[in-house]
Amino acid sequence: MLVVAIGGIVSGALFATGILNPGSNSDDAVFPRGEQPQAAAATPLPTQSPAPTATPEPAPSPTSAPTPTVKPLPTATTTPLIEETPVPTSVPAPSPTPTVVPTARPVPTPTSTLAPTPTSTPAPEPTATLPPPTATLRPATATPVPPLALKGVFRGDLARSGVYESSGLLETPEAKWTFKSLHRIASSAVVADGRVLFGSLDGNLYAINAATGEEQWRVPVRGGMVSTPAAVDSTVIGAGAFGDLFALNAQTGKELWIVQTGGQVYASPAIFDGKVFIGTAGSQISTYMFAIDLPSGETVWRHPTLEVASSAATDIDQHLVYFGNWAGSLIALDQKTGSVVWQFESGSSIRSSPAISEGTVYFGTIMGRFYALNARTGEGKWSFGAGESIRSSAAVNGDTVIFGSDNGTLYALDNQTGEERWAFNTSAAIWSSPAISGGLIYFAEKSGTLHAVALETGQEQWSYDTFRPRILDPSGFSAIIPSPSLSEGVLYFGGGDGLFYALE
Repeated sequence: MLVVAIGGIVSGALFATGILNPGSNSDDAVFPRGEQPQAAAATPLPTQSPAPTATPEPAPSPTSAPTPTVKPLPTATTTPLIEETPVPTSVPAPSPTPTVVPTARPVPTPTSTLAPTPTSTPAPEPTATLPPPTATLRPATATPVPPLALKGVFRGDLARSGVYESSGLLETPEAKWTFKSLHRIASSAVVADGRVLFGSLDGNLYAINAATGEEQWRVPVRGGMVSTPAAVDSTVIGAGAFGDLFALNAQTGKELWIVQTGGQVYASPAIFDGKVFIGTAGSQISTYMFAIDLPSGETVWRHPTLEVASSAATDIDQHLVYFGNWAGSLIALDQKTGSVVWQFESGSSIRSSPAISEGTVYFGTIMGRFYALNARTGEGKWSFGAGESIRSSAAVNGDTVIFGSDNGTLYALDNQTGEERWAFNTSAAIWSSPAISGGLIYFAEKSGTLHAVALETGQEQWSYDTFRPRILDPSGFSAIIPSPSLSEGVLYFGGGDGLFYALE
């Protein structure tokens, strides 16, 4: 793939102005568009009849269906898919010398408060409906392959639960190593086969030795990377901000295939049943949710929708793919055909990624309301008013769901009722999505401080400060937007100053 010099400059400028602004897709991408959040009291949702199951479309082209009785998805003009074009393979680059940073400085401890009165009750909200199937189908040419081993993906698993199978960091950590990229890091990291994989707005996807912090290889990416790569078997799947979706050899970084989606990509790829699912943004009339054959890079289907910054989540039991768009629709598609199974209209742009747990899908909106829906039917279960924008994707563990808000508060709710269990207050907005491991929740606030709080009580266990005084960092680049990830007792995250950290 070619390094386009101006691509890094353009994407940096877009990021600084809020156009390229990953959320907790970080990898949840967050892109302010002038919506003003409003505090909303929680209100009850009416019981609705389960939405009928959509009939998959026949291949090679979908059939039309009756016009829905609710607000339909905006119609997108279907255009021919862009043919794959080969690009130069990656060239391993010299490795910066990793440096060890000082032990974290103590910072004022934010307080954790217990909410005396639950603010969430079953309340009437927009209902889920069954729109007509609109996916454009194209037959896959790839030969069926055995199940693939998923080794690393945004938010830890296919359901985007935010739970990591790793020992936790119970005491204030120190830096095992740091790595310096040349621009902001908005991409979260995944760890697979001893490699840490993450993207930067300097226009590269990096593979770093997890033990030493030494660079193994780097691959140039048009527009830089906001999304988080995925690792499956011996393949790395990544996406550039300028719309290139690509597959690389995990050991060498050599390109296997590339698809030019025709849009911009802020979301992170999901992988399930031999397919890669990813949504695009950047256009009002030609954005899609794609299903790409993993071995070959062939397009299986594409579903037209408004701009997508939300990383798709998959339900392996229901065989559904869930994602949100900027119009405020949370959509469930049949992963085999791309046909719409149900659609829920929230009335507010969705920048966070949905999380799935035990038959429920959770997500937040820019207007500050957090929802729990029946994952099979789209029927609303409850909603909760946070008061300000929710860009942070939820983490779900046991009977608790956790997310952050622009008001600087990390909320823990009962996942069955929506009642608030505790709230942890910080000094800055929370765009980073929480990660759970070893009984602790790890998350970052935009000021540059990483926190670890107890899952059960919300009491802070430690904090790690990467903040640089404004006089040294007038652009605010020290802000932490990526979501932390954990592997084998080490916590990984990147910052706006271009530094990537491995803490233990």
